[in-house]
Amino acid sequence: MMDDALDIETRHSVLVRAKREQVYDALTTAEGLDGWFTSGASVDAEPQGNILFRWRNWGPDHISTEDSGVVLEAERPARFVFQWDFDDPERAITVEFDLE
Repeated sequence: MMDDALDIETRHSVLVRAKREQVYDALTTAEGLDGWFTSGASVDAEPQGNILFRWRNWGPDHISTEDSGVVLEAERPARFVFQWDFDDPERAITVEFDLE
């Protein structure tokens, strides 16, 4: 059987004209995530904390779904890292935010 897991790294940088604390809170709090990405998120922004992404009646197709993960690093306001499980630990993705 062939292993279909990919070992790739993607990097992206963007300028956000806001204080690091504001950007960090938009990534690490339920209120922040719900303001731009989800509709019913839950975040325990501590190492080994849980992160739950919920979408209710979301987008043009009105999708309702959720995904979860675990927080690996939380260093306000500079760094937030979590593993997004997609309900399959073998397909988990590590997401890292470094705020400068």
